[in-house]
Amino acid sequence: MYVKINSNTRITANRYAWVVEEKMPHPETGNVGWQETKNYTSLESLMKNYVELLVRQKVKGSKSLITEMNKINDAFLKAVEKQYATINKIRRAYELK
Repeated sequence: MYVKINSNTRITANRYAWVVEEKMPHPETGNVGWQETKNYTSLESLMKNYVELLVRQKVKGSKSLITEMNKINDAFLKAVEKQYATINKIRRAYELK
């Protein structure tokens, strides 16, 4: 799963971290692909620090910043809701409480 921020930036997750990836050429082959540029150990850290990253890189004005953050927040809420639903299904299947 990933959250598309723009055509060159996306957020993904692995077992250990939330990861910001950008499209860039591979150092050896020159092929353009997704490369990890930043990672965060918690969702809270990602949200806090990514705001600073957006401000420094490209987002100008509070309206644009709020729009970008709302997109990210909505995508993560959907992901968490799906994860919660899956956990509940497993819990019910094994009758765990």
